[in-house]
Amino acid sequence: MASLQHKNILPFFGVVDNPTDLGIVSPFMRNGSLPSYLARNPSANRRNLLIDIAQGLVYLKSCGVIHGDLKGPNILVNDEGVACIADFGLAFYDGDTFPLDESPDSLASSLSGAGTVRYMSPERLHPETNSALSTFASDVFSFGMVIYEAFTNQVPFHAWKHDGRVMLGIVEGLRPERDARIPDDIWSIAQDCWKPNPSDRPLVNEVLDRLLARTCIEAERKM
Repeated sequence: MASLQHKNILPFFGVVDNPTDLGIVSPFMRNGSLPSYLARNPSANRRNLLIDIAQGLVYLKSCGVIHGDLKGPNILVNDEGVACIADFGLAFYDGDTFPLDESPDSLASSLSGAGTVRYMSPERLHPETNSALSTFASDVFSFGMVIYEAFTNQVPFHAWKHDGRVMLGIVEGLRPERDARIPDDIWSIAQDCWKPNPSDRPLVNEVLDRLLARTCIEAERKM
């Protein structure tokens, strides 16, 4: 983690290690997580925040790192209003067997953790293909869920209270329904991120390009 240095990645200062606790030391983010920040700042530019997250994912991919647990609560917002990807407890180096913390138990906790299942790709949840391992393509799927969360201020499948129902729904091909607050181009990106076949999903750099393209068009119109 110490080698990951990017403006959209939460900085890593060190660890606190004692007989009872192991903790990671990072800067305090007073704005909190993406969902809490947006709840307090409803007029925040969500597109720019998504660009921040996509830029962080592009950087991680360039380093060969798969996040594995991308969701709103794992994205923090700094004092400048910039989104930073955090919580690398389930992150992988591409090709590795276990997360960076080398803890197989953390895989089980991820699958059973409240809310996490709602962001997971079908290939990770399907009983015939589930290896509990994430991929770059599954990170892209999760990014699509973050898009939904950012614009609606609700977790994906918020009407379903049990993760088991959510898991079955995702495997069967169900996805969050369109919300009027999500712009057309953003919704198109989310739908592509949610494609059931991992190879059909866009690469994260392609997602970033599509987000930036619309931003450039809007900037030109204001000139």
